[in-house]
Amino acid sequence: MPSIHPNFVAVFGPNPESWLVGHGRRYSSKNLNPELMKEISSNNLPINHVGFLAMDPTGERWFGRNDNTGTSPGYFDDNFAKELPDIIEIAKNHKIEAVALGPTATLIDGQTGPSWSVRYQNGFQVVPSQTITASVQQAQQTVTGDFGSRFKGILFGYGQSHILNFDTGFAPLLNEQTVTDPEHPLTKILAEYKGWTLLPGSTLCHWDDRYFMFLFKHPKTGQSKVLWSLPNDMQEQLQELMQLTDSTEDQAFFQNEQAAELAKAQRDAQFALASMQMRQNLHNMSLDAMKNAGDSFKLATGGYVRQYY
Repeated sequence: MPSIHPNFVAVFGPNPESWLVGHGRRYSSKNLNPELMKEISSNNLPINHVGFLAMDPTGERWFGRNDNTGTSPGYFDDNFAKELPDIIEIAKNHKIEAVALGPTATLIDGQTGPSWSVRYQNGFQVVPSQTITASVQQAQQTVTGDFGSRFKGILFGYGQSHILNFDTGFAPLLNEQTVTDPEHPLTKILAEYKGWTLLPGSTLCHWDDRYFMFLFKHPKTGQSKVLWSLPNDMQEQLQELMQLTDSTEDQAFFQNEQAAELAKAQRDAQFALASMQMRQNLHNMSLDAMKNAGDSFKLATGGYVRQYY
């Protein structure tokens, strides 16, 4: 039986005593938002189907995506961004691909407010800080083609640090002390994987930029890697979860789930084929009926009828 290695999940709360790590169908958490934990424990947002899970620096607002059902549970309030729930609702009709919830900052209109980003299948919405606006303007000078379609979202990190993500790479803006330290974990990893793109589910820590989890994919080869730097307690829990995922019990669970998903895909394909055949049959019947009606008219009048289709 081949080993199955499901997705990784990491969520950083508002401080070092608040976090979640997940691997396979299991997770470990500490002092995280109770409403979020309710969604996870009730299987509305099961760990093995989390497409992404974003949390703002306060730990009070969050948003995730269940890749199995396509649903996107989350929580916002008017103190964060009044317009965001409406934008999320509209974006749900276009398949939400990524959501990022950033810190309070000076926005481009000069007012103070939260920064955020929503990327969906046909576009994106961003409320950026002045710092991010400068990064976007700089990136527009180097990114060729349609900027809107190539832009895949933002990762918000410690302070005003952030990473702009594109279909063929990323553009980071890091804190000065981080950039000037070649041995800093974040500096090293981004330098090593320059030219790769970051997938949804990647995350930066809001309170210490030494910590992150990145889901990398090479845009040309398709090769993917998951790399992380975590506090000791999160790292220890993740290692335990990975061992459990490799157990016979969990591997059997995922084999059964894959078999069920394959069977569903086959049923859906058969249903789609049957529907297409039914539509074709109805179309043919309609054409036959029109032809018969024309023939009957010719017999009744002794003449010919020119038919238009």
